[in-house]
Amino acid sequence: MPLEISKAKGLSKIQQLIGNPNLKIYAFGDQNNDLSMFSLADYGISMKQSSDQLKQRATYIADSDHGVLEGLHHYHLI
Repeated sequence: MPLEISKAKGLSKIQQLIGNPNLKIYAFGDQNNDLSMFSLADYGISMKQSSDQLKQRATYIADSDHGVLEGLHHYHLI
């Protein structure tokens, strides 16, 4: 993967395309390659088995093996 590509840049591009800078970003991840995405996101949800470094940046850490579902419930998105 080219060095200038990151998950944060992808999220930023989506945010630009949507055209609403006030839209809240919720990012889900489990490894250090998600750190850049968590830096951009308003809310970073790490999975139960996430790296310690990602857990330190997370706004919520899932307790179950269903981290995405748990995170969505925690933030009342579903």
